[in-house]
Amino acid sequence: MHARLLEEGRPAGGVALVLCGLTTNMARASWQGNTVLDAGEAGLERASVVELSKLVCVGPEQLGEFVGVLGARRWAEVWGKLEWLLVGRARR
Repeated sequence: MHARLLEEGRPAGGVALVLCGLTTNMARASWQGNTVLDAGEAGLERASVVELSKLVCVGPEQLGEFVGVLGARRWAEVWGKLEWLLVGRARR
């Protein structure tokens, strides 16, 4: 699993980055909340799945090599699913 940046926050004492899982295991594409990215999208060589069930917080010094950036449409799709998972489900 490779982690990628979702959002940046500013907690007391520094910067924290919220990351989500990223895998090429397409069997996870149908899992609730996940988003499929096409090969070539966001600088990825292979089709991949954004795994929102695998969120972690890290400091900027823990980041590895830069890969790429999601386009606005895809970012909105991932963000909307994350909001639904964190907020929308709680309203049921």
